[in-house]
Parts: sequence; C-alpha cells; structure tokens
Amino acid sequence: MSTTEFGNNDGSHQEKRYSYITCSVAGDDVVPYKFGEKSSRALTSNGFKDMTFKSYNGLGHYTIPEEMEEVCAWLTSKLGLDGRST
Repeated sequence: MSTTEFGNNDGSHQEKRYSYITCSVAGDDVVPYKFGEKSSRALTSNGFKDMTFKSYNGLGHYTIPEEMEEVCAWLTSKLGLDGRST
C-alpha cells in the first residue's frame, strides 16, 4: 500500500485521518500472519490513529462468516449506518 494513494502530495498526510482495518490469519500460506501484524504496527506507529487489527486462526487464505460479519460491522460503524459514527 502506498500512502500517496490516499491523499494529496503536499505533505499534509491527510490519509492518517482515515480508518483502517487489517485482518490476518495464522496459517495463511499466501500472506504470512506476521506481515499483517507488522503492517498494523507500522501504520499505528506512523500516526494512523484509527487502526483496527483482527486476528483469525487456521483459515488459510480464505474468509469465514465470522470475519465477514466483523468487517461488515466495522464498515457499518465507520460509515455511520448504525446511527453513530466513529
């Protein structure tokens, strides 16, 4: 992910005001779990304030209903579709 994708290039780093969710799976044979953890830590340590990290076990490189429900709940909350916005 490139930070220039999310904001202008004037150095204001507007992308840091956005919300991010990272989901990572222990046992993923395509994207190692440690990369998800590292990505989340790197974003947080670089000033991204609204960072959510979700961890799952043994799914491989797939999704499960629990993960999709959590992502949908996160989106619903962030978009203010549940009557509140965070």
